[in-house]
Amino acid sequence: MGIATSTARTHVQRVLRKLEVTSRLEAAAPAARTGLLDRVAGRASPGRE
Repeated sequence: MGIATSTARTHVQRVLRKLEVTSRLEAAAPAARTGLLDRVAGRASPGRE
């Protein structure tokens, strides 16, 4: 079971709107700076071990 591409696109656009950004890159930049992406991936951030 899955979702349609258009449904996924709509969900992403709504998240971006709530974050007040216009692209996935803009949304990912603060997450990368704070180490959130490393924690989600199961890796320790440099200097945050």
